Amino acid sequence: MNGTDREDTPMKDIATLLNILLLTFGISLPLSAAPLVKDGKATAEIIIPKDANPIVKAAATEFHDIISKMSGAKLDIVNEPTGKVKTKVWFGENELTKKIGLDLKEVKYDGYKILVKGDDVIAAGVDIEWYKYYGLSEDNLYRVGDKWLKHTGGHKWRSPMFMEGLYNQCRERDPSRTLGFHDGIDSTGTLFAAYALLEQLGFRWYMPFADIGQVIPEKKDVSLAEQNIKSEPAFRYRNWAHWRGGRDESMWFKSLGGGMSEFIFFYHAAGRILDGNEDPECAGKINGKTDFRAPKLSGEKFRSTFLQYLESANTFYPKLLPYVSFNQPDGWSTIDDEDVAKGWDKLKERGDEGRYSDYAWDFNANMLERYNNKYPGNKQRKAFYAYSGTGAVPSQLRGKSIPDDMTCVFTNTTAYDHLNPQFTGIMKEWFECVKEPEQFIYYDYLYDRGPHRNYPPTPYIFTENLKQLFKNLTPAKCQGFLLEYDAPFGDVTKAQNHNTNIGGPAQTHLMMYLYSKLMWDPKVDVDKLLAEYYALYYGPAAEEMKALDKFGEEIWMRKAPRRVTASSGNFKEDDVTKIFDLLEKARAKAESGSIYAKRLDCLASEMESLKKLFANLNRKGPTIQAGRIAENIKCDGDFSKAFWKGVPVTALKDMFTGAKPAHLSTTVAFRATPTALYLAIECREPKMDGIRERTKTRDDSSIWADDFVEIRLETPNGRMPVININPAGAIFDQDTTDPNVANLAAFYSVSDYAVKKHPDKWCTEIRIDYASLAALIPNVSAPWGVQISHQRLAGDKPEFYQLSPTGKAFNKNFEMMGNITTNKR
Repeated sequence: MNGTDREDTPMKDIATLLNILLLTFGISLPLSAAPLVKDGKATAEIIIPKDANPIVKAAATEFHDIISKMSGAKLDIVNEPTGKVKTKVWFGENELTKKIGLDLKEVKYDGYKILVKGDDVIAAGVDIEWYKYYGLSEDNLYRVGDKWLKHTGGHKWRSPMFMEGLYNQCRERDPSRTLGFHDGIDSTGTLFAAYALLEQLGFRWYMPFADIGQVIPEKKDVSLAEQNIKSEPAFRYRNWAHWRGGRDESMWFKSLGGGMSEFIFFYHAAGRILDGNEDPECAGKINGKTDFRAPKLSGEKFRSTFLQYLESANTFYPKLLPYVSFNQPDGWSTIDDEDVAKGWDKLKERGDEGRYSDYAWDFNANMLERYNNKYPGNKQRKAFYAYSGTGAVPSQLRGKSIPDDMTCVFTNTTAYDHLNPQFTGIMKEWFECVKEPEQFIYYDYLYDRGPHRNYPPTPYIFTENLKQLFKNLTPAKCQGFLLEYDAPFGDVTKAQNHNTNIGGPAQTHLMMYLYSKLMWDPKVDVDKLLAEYYALYYGPAAEEMKALDKFGEEIWMRKAPRRVTASSGNFKEDDVTKIFDLLEKARAKAESGSIYAKRLDCLASEMESLKKLFANLNRKGPTIQAGRIAENIKCDGDFSKAFWKGVPVTALKDMFTGAKPAHLSTTVAFRATPTALYLAIECREPKMDGIRERTKTRDDSSIWADDFVEIRLETPNGRMPVININPAGAIFDQDTTDPNVANLAAFYSVSDYAVKKHPDKWCTEIRIDYASLAALIPNVSAPWGVQISHQRLAGDKPEFYQLSPTGKAFNKNFEMMGNITTNKR
């Protein structure tokens, strides 16, 4: 572990207590060593109290097992000294620590102390079982949904999130290997101390698979230097929030210092009262229709009901928890019609990041007043999210401070290029509102290595971003981190994933390792850690793997989309050759069957699909000819004009089943002139009075809550515009693949389009200028990719149709795009 304060002990042959008292005053004299193993035989025993908590037991077991792997010797675990061996290794607070006055009260957060003097080794830290502390157990968590329903008097509100699931966060299948404590939330200082001792002996744990992820030097003689250490994490919260595949994965996070020193869990509390679709007065109205995805945050009914929900949560569990969540609903993107009319939608004034900041803050401030009136004198912190449409500081807070008992949970994605002036500027604005670090938590996402994310398995390296992050976020500004990472999901059937829930661990482990080390000590030398990593983990292949990761970081940080298609994205076909050339050079340096070769094989296995990536990206959708015509036209949505006569149409199919619907139809036709591509989309609609078309303005993300058609194109030069149009004529058009970064803020703009409604259908006509995409006219040798999608909400339930059904979503499986070519005319 890092971040230690070390004092050398005096060498006087006096009582242990006097030694420690002298040591406390920092008297520095030569060091001796406490022998643990001599010539492969144990010369020490491990002592833990009879009533030791599960954290202390785990510390003793881990220390025992690693020393055994290191030396072949097995140190007995006992409850009191036996007199059979010289050295005694004490874990946790015990009779000796009480006798000598070793006090953990002065240790900050979930830190620890280590004392090695003479024949005694003492490793003890702040251990708190938070679930037990707050009275949470199987008694109140088993089948929590049923108990919650009864507790609330039958309300359909969703129960407070994760309480039951987190109790069983580690999914270890072997009963003999269960933890006995909560690895994500409990304070585990003694376990951190055990790993710190092991690291002094050369132990490292880089990757969660213990068999290949651990570095354990072989030693016949093992001893610990005399020392007096206090180590404390710089940040209170260092929580990796996800289910654990098994014990090894859980203990890997603990070896990296993951955990927290106070029981917190945040969830989208404000959305819980809407999840059961119980009370329409709590929901907003979109185009005059009740929509439970849109919270009526301004409404008295919503606010009074939410206070009632919080009261139910407070009385459901035995003790008041230290945090209360005012957090907005998950995926929230639109607000009530009346609230829009009142000016709460600030897209034009504040942009996407501040669109709903004022609206949410009005709610948060009012709930704070209501809650504190309900619970006068409470010491709980009230958390609110700053993400998506509420990421920017609300105008009500500018020049002011966040109330003392509120905490901003700010979300970002460090792996991306989000540490740019826009995002660092937003963080700086929040810091101006923060008086104490307890008022700010950083919520990060490492969502790039689950197969469902559509990212190719390239090296996942962003060390420079990590360095910059910890320059921006210091313990003086932020109390900690909550981090979500990706899971293998579909790949869990593979044997190598049975004990992990980390997507691509051979690729992701290094960044998770560095992130964890920086959370414990943000001043740690990252370059030194990396040098040690390559030398220990890859041995003779260190230089080759350093070069591979350097190239991997170059790829990852390219200013291009990370969703790779046949002709666009940050990863190119030539990169495949270079990556595997570097990997093969590394494998040539590692002896076959060695631990280094196994680590390289694991990485190669995860990246193997890259070899077929571009072959698989060849589009599988239909090829459609866009008939050529000489003259451009003005779009008016009328398909009866001569321009469209005789042009074949293609029908869209159900996105999931691939079948053509019987009750309606959506068709598309294409036309090409020397300078532009035209599309005609006709949506037959038997319920025109039921269509959703609330969005009326350009580039308003609320359009995704309406009926709309989506046009997704991919040009041979890698441009990938996406255009959404609803029946009201609102358009959301963008091209985040524009290589001119200066243009990205304004997005891509369609030059001409029109929507026309009829009693039984609505139609849209769009013109795409080739020059706007720096592209040439589609042709057989250089076709454009195309996907047309239609979201219909006018029926009894949402319906989705596509030109080439993906089976998943509009923005998935890009290989299913079709091809647009042109005829010879």
